[in-house]
Amino acid sequence: MMEISINAISKRYGDLVALDHVSFNVKGNGCIVLLGPNGAGKTTLMKIMTNIIRPSEGNVRINGINVRENPGKALEGVGSLIEQPEFYPYITGYEALMFTCMIRGISREKCVSEVERVSAMTHCRDYLSRRTKEYSRGMKQRVGLAAALIGDPEIIILDEPTFGLDPNGMMEIRDIIMKLKREKLIVLSTHLIYEAEMLADQIGIIDHGHLMHFGPVEKQRYLEVRGRISESPIHIDGVDIVRRDDSRLVIRKDDGIENWSIIKALEASGSSIETFDYYSIIEDLYRNNVSQNDAEM
Repeated sequence: MMEISINAISKRYGDLVALDHVSFNVKGNGCIVLLGPNGAGKTTLMKIMTNIIRPSEGNVRINGINVRENPGKALEGVGSLIEQPEFYPYITGYEALMFTCMIRGISREKCVSEVERVSAMTHCRDYLSRRTKEYSRGMKQRVGLAAALIGDPEIIILDEPTFGLDPNGMMEIRDIIMKLKREKLIVLSTHLIYEAEMLADQIGIIDHGHLMHFGPVEKQRYLEVRGRISESPIHIDGVDIVRRDDSRLVIRKDDGIENWSIIKALEASGSSIETFDYYSIIEDLYRNNVSQNDAEM
């Protein structure tokens, strides 16, 4: 069973409202991306989900168990990486992962193979023998992700997991997430639209503590047409016009509608097509739901 229920979560710090009655429910495998600007409330929500802080109102249930009332049981199948990971500076990365293993209740004998498994998966084996005070931000991020994967949890909560990584490292971590989400439920936060486009099966857009949008990402249903768009009415069964001007058309199509039939209908209406490609609706959702005047926090 993999299910997370966020029920009217609010968090206030005096007069500051960090989260305001946020609710959503997810079940089964896949990747849920929380997208929003820095300071929107994403990390605060993840800290509440993992019982690091207490909500002012509402509750979180993981697999039906209230996180605040029974955190040990609710979080026993959950791995997490919240904010930038920090370690005791005089221990090695290997010791940090072994310590995490033992906290998870894994026997010392099995810890050795488990540390080998997660360090190979996250490509951090080469520097596990070094003290963590020598680590770069990217090294810490990799070891922190490895720690989140210890015990093979069914639910994984990751707060900006590619933060601090170089381009190759970012691609490697995204590849890991793409593989993991086939069998696990992943909740991931980011402020990068292109990262959300690559990873999200469902997306929640958060701004100023409000959940502005939550729903599935229909990656193959939206198309963008550029060229000379005719002023004549366009009627295609199973196709809705989302946006239209004289040089650009964004459309949404129902399942089963072939692209060639859309092209044929557009040309029959007098349009001249230069480019025809899939279109990410996530950027539009973000622009429509997030204040463009937000300052980075």
